[in-house]
Order: sequence, then structure tokens, then C-alpha cells
Amino acid sequence: MDFDLTKEQKMIRDEVRHFARNEIAPQAAELERTGDYPYAIMEKMAELGLMGLPFPEEYGGMGGDWVSLHLAIEELSRADANFGALIDVTTSVVGQELFVFGTEDQKQKYLIPMLKDQGRQHAFEASAAKLFASEMAEKAASDALQIHGGYGFMEEYPVSRYYKGIKLLQIVEGTSEVQRMLIARTLRK
Repeated sequence: MDFDLTKEQKMIRDEVRHFARNEIAPQAAELERTGDYPYAIMEKMAELGLMGLPFPEEYGGMGGDWVSLHLAIEELSRADANFGALIDVTTSVVGQELFVFGTEDQKQKYLIPMLKDQGRQHAFEASAAKLFASEMAEKAASDALQIHGGYGFMEEYPVSRYYKGIKLLQIVEGTSEVQRMLIARTLRK
């Protein structure tokens, strides 16, 4: 198995590295201080195709792969981890769910506009969707654990696995508290 990056992956990594150093890093401290949402930077990221990197071109994506996406996330996070998290949540959580589980009508109605216009307004929607979905899943898993009592903690029962998996979803790609903060900042404006 060959673990070397392809020429395309290296090109994407280098392009995103250049973008992050020149566009994000110089503004990172000020954005952190003010709490302003970086609309202009997100629009540039959308123009570069970073939002739809792993999705087929027919849906507004770049036709890239997941390795390229994670290389982009890594480079963005070097400049400011918030940008890596934003692209990760919107692409990996919202976009991927629509792509894999959405009907063709849903892909046309939601996925394509999201990938084309994601840098402008959809971070709010992605945060709200991730918060709601992970909180409801945690409640369902917690209720199931309660119903099963002590058996719910035993590895022989799937409830334990569900609960651990759902708790992980509340933490990765932006904790529920981070999602609430992003939502509040958007509503505050």
C-alpha cells in the first residue's frame, strides 16, 4: 500500500497552506479578540472550493478525496483552529450526511446550494444542525441507558457502545458548547 500523497493532494495542501498563511494567520488574533464571524475569509474558502472538496462536481464539489480535505483542515488549523473546525463540521457532518443519506431531491435542494454558498451563511445552520442532532442522539442514548440500568454499561449490550459513540459526537468537530457559542455570535449580530 502506497501512503505517499498524490500530486493533486500535494498541490491542494500547498495551496491551502499559502492561503492560510496569507489570509487567515494575519487576522487570527483580531478575529479571536472581537469574536466576529469571518465572512470574507469563508467566502474566499468557498471560492477555492474548500467547502466541497470531497464531493462530486455534479453536486457543486471539487471531486477531490477525503485525504485532501483533511490536509486542508490541517493547514487551516495551523493558522487558526477555528477554520479547520468550521470546514470539518460543515463538510464532514452536514455535507456528508446529505450526500450519503439524502435523496436526490434533497441533494439538489440543500447540498448544491450549501456547497456553492457555504462560506456565507451556512456555518450557522451547520452549527445548529450539529448541536441539535448530537444533543437529541445523546438524550436518546442516555434514556436507553437508563432503561437498561446496569446492563446498559456492560459491553455485551449495544447500548453502552451507542452511548460512548454519541458522547464522542458531542465532542469531536466542535463540542456542544462551541456550537452554542457560534450560534450565539451569529444571533447577536
